Amino acid sequence: HWHHQANEKALNSFRHSFELDPQYASPYAAAVLCFVQRKANGWPAPTEEPAGEVFHFTESASELGKSDAECLAYSGAALAYFGERVDRGAGLIARALEINPNFAPAWHYSGWTHIWIAQADTAIEHLHRCLRLNPRDPLVFNVQSALAHAYFFAGLYPEAMSAASVALAERPAFPNALPILAASAACAGRTVEAAAATALLR
Repeated sequence: HWHHQANEKALNSFRHSFELDPQYASPYAAAVLCFVQRKANGWPAPTEEPAGEVFHFTESASELGKSDAECLAYSGAALAYFGERVDRGAGLIARALEINPNFAPAWHYSGWTHIWIAQADTAIEHLHRCLRLNPRDPLVFNVQSALAHAYFFAGLYPEAMSAASVALAERPAFPNALPILAASAACAGRTVEAAAATALLR
């Protein structure tokens, strides 16, 4: 669901699955990720949707899948990303890691939540754990972008530039990586790289 139309088709399929079995947790968690990707990429919703729909899905996924690391991690990531619920989201992700410490996406989402609560060093540690667990992940650009943000907030600007560049090599013009590359280059005094990233972003 890293393309707009495919994301919307997936979300509609998950909604249909709720109707078939409203007690099955996994589709709620997967639907949550569709909302996350829509927001992260700035994709418009095709129709008007209830404002609380994403939170309803996260609560359903986390309650019905309370022993499922995937459901807890995805729910926690969405709660942290969509509203002032970072602490609860971080708690769900921590539970996911207790259940399955080898679930790489949970370390990825834990990295983001620790960035948002100003714990960049912990975020860096968790994101590297994610990369060690799944070094051939086809979505590694997303983890590298998170790592760039963590390095930036830790004041490690050259390292942030390097991670953002890796993300962009995997997925050119990735909107999550370009701004942090521009900011990191500017803070590092690398004006040429900062200007190039800013021009591409515009």
